[in-house]
Amino acid sequence: MFSLRRLSVLLFILQVVAAVNLWAQSSEVSGRIVDASQAAVSGAKVTLTRVETGDTRIENSSAEGYYTFPLLLPGTYDLKVQKDGFRPKV
Repeated sequence: MFSLRRLSVLLFILQVVAAVNLWAQSSEVSGRIVDASQAAVSGAKVTLTRVETGDTRIENSSAEGYYTFPLLLPGTYDLKVQKDGFRPKV
């Protein structure tokens, strides 16, 4: 039979494990921006907006055209890319 102390410790451990599992549920969005000739587009402004909350994050594409948004919560997102000389894309 479990003592009350052992049961309390077991419940605490289960709560910590559950909290870590909930916290660990994240994703990332990444990609590469290229023009019609497949050349990298550097310095493009990339805006990621979470639809449910309206929260936004902004990154600029690298010299090779890459961008990344790490540690995202599950949800629906809109991605917008802007660069002078190009039409914005959503």
